This record gives sequence, C-alpha cells and structure tokens, in this order.
Amino acid sequence: MFKKLIIINNPNEINIKRIKKFKAQIILREKKSIKINSKVITLLKKNNIKFFVYNDIKRLFKYKSNFFYISSKNHNSFKHLKLINKHIFLLGGAHNVTEIYRKINQGCDAILLSRIFKSDEKKGFLDLHKFNNLLSIFPIKVYALGGINRDNIKKIRNCTRSIGACVMSAYKNKNFNFQ
Repeated sequence: MFKKLIIINNPNEINIKRIKKFKAQIILREKKSIKINSKVITLLKKNNIKFFVYNDIKRLFKYKSNFFYISSKNHNSFKHLKLINKHIFLLGGAHNVTEIYRKINQGCDAILLSRIFKSDEKKGFLDLHKFNNLLSIFPIKVYALGGINRDNIKKIRNCTRSIGACVMSAYKNKNFNFQ
C-alpha cells in the first residue's frame, strides 16, 4: 500500500476533509513563531488522523502520539523511545548518505528522503535514478519528498521502491491528488 504524508507548517493549513480524503498522515512542524495548540490535537484525534510530532519528546508524550519525526538537523539518538513504548514509529529526514546512516543509527523505522525532484524553492535534487540507487543500498523503508506535484506523483508510485510520498507545497494545490 502506498502511504501518504503531508507536512503541515501552520495549523491553519489543516483541512480535515482533504486529509481524510487522501487517507494521509501528517507531520506537524512546530516552529518558535507557530505553535500547535491542544484544540488542533483534539481535532486530529477526534477525526482519527495520525500525526507525527516534530523533534520534541515532551510534546510527543504531551500529545500522546506514537509517531515521532526526527529532522535531518537533529543528531540525537532516539532508540530509547522504543524501550519506553514499543509502538512508537520513528521517521527521520535525510538528504544524503551521511544523514541516512545517521537516521538508521538513531533508530528510525523509515526515512523521508529529500529532494527527489527539482523544485523552484531549493537547489539540488536526487532524480529517480539516484533515489532508487539509495533505496537499494539501505535496508530501511523510504518515503519520497521534494518537488512532488500532480504531474510526477505517478513516477514515484510506478518507478521507485519507496513505500510512499510526502508533500508540502503540493498539498496547498487544490488540483493535487496522490493518485
């Protein structure tokens, strides 16, 4: 089954109907200027939407979530979380071989490997060939991230061994669908 993830940078971007239609999980990215409040967490739980807590163990326990996202910049080990709760799913962000090794050593169950496609916002990307080569080297589940839109989502489904895709900007596009 092709899994779907959406990165949410702002709680105002959450569209419950759309997320449920996609049957997607979300990553709640909290920044200093943007905080996720308890109303948002209650709304997600009420609608059975699974969400990843971004880089903050205190919030992971506060929100009573079993999904934890470790950004590529976070170098701490989180293997101990599995001792506390064997149901915790660790997802790590990576952009290169060094970061993939780091995420495996941190105890991640899967990795968001970025950037698969060229995008206007950022320089550099892997392309399908390099992406697939990395997937064949490492014994870990991988989601594709970066530059994904309605025109190239089928390439991820049909031409990679990724277990799913994660989008950020494409989620805001009303014409986007994971199909």
